[in-house]
Amino acid sequence: MIEIRTGSDSDIPKIKAAHDMLSALGVPFRPRVLSAHRTPELMASEARALEANGVKVSIAAAGGAAHLPGMTASETLVPVVGIPVPTEALGGVDSLYSILQMPDGCPVGTVGIGQAEAAAILAAEIVALGDAALADRLRARKGLSAPAAAARLRTVAVVGNPGPRADPMLELLRAMGLSPVQTTEGAAVVIAFRDAPAIAARTIAPVIAVPTSDARGGVELIEPHLGTAPVAGMGINRVKNAALYAALIVGVHDPEVRAKARSYREGLRKESEAKDARLRASS
Repeated sequence: MIEIRTGSDSDIPKIKAAHDMLSALGVPFRPRVLSAHRTPELMASEARALEANGVKVSIAAAGGAAHLPGMTASETLVPVVGIPVPTEALGGVDSLYSILQMPDGCPVGTVGIGQAEAAAILAAEIVALGDAALADRLRARKGLSAPAAAARLRTVAVVGNPGPRADPMLELLRAMGLSPVQTTEGAAVVIAFRDAPAIAARTIAPVIAVPTSDARGGVELIEPHLGTAPVAGMGINRVKNAALYAALIVGVHDPEVRAKARSYREGLRKESEAKDARLRASS
């Protein structure tokens, strides 16, 4: 099952393409209205219940401040796919940044502005790692032939490697029990530092895009990594989030990897609590 949550029913017509695509692919989904601002307690409790309720992916659409995808991701280990909803004032650029630029430890796989169909395909690709029939339907839609062998679940392709910048990501991938490789063939997940939309057109493995920059970047840096493709965008230089999101994807089908991701997130929580304790003790 895939959950599709929006903060208001007024956003549902804007993401109807996600409903239509999942229906066409034969993927069960459940729409919800859960506001990060008007019903924060319900939103959080429902996010915490996703895993127990058998939900494999949560698609969260929001505009403006767009807190819903990020707040959902902070409460669950189920992968969250974020849809930035176009806005009247800023055209959805505000939504894009709000969803994309998540801090380390809380990734949201963000598609392009208004790209609801891409979000549905990405979510279906995550589910398809454990559903051969769905994988066949996705390949048929993209005009791809079946691979010679099934994807190895714990294998993550890292392409367009920017050098030492990727070292923390590779270290975290290995800590999650995943094996980074340099070819997409046989990989369950792909992390791309360039050409992510083109790669997504050639595979049904979920593709994670990581825009990198040595200087302050803008939409001109991010948009080429997303386009209209089913690509899970990370924030600029958020290489650790790319590794963690890969672990969350694999963890949908591999309890041991999910347990490692849970332990990692718990460690981040304890670090934050320790910082607060030190601050209170010194004040």
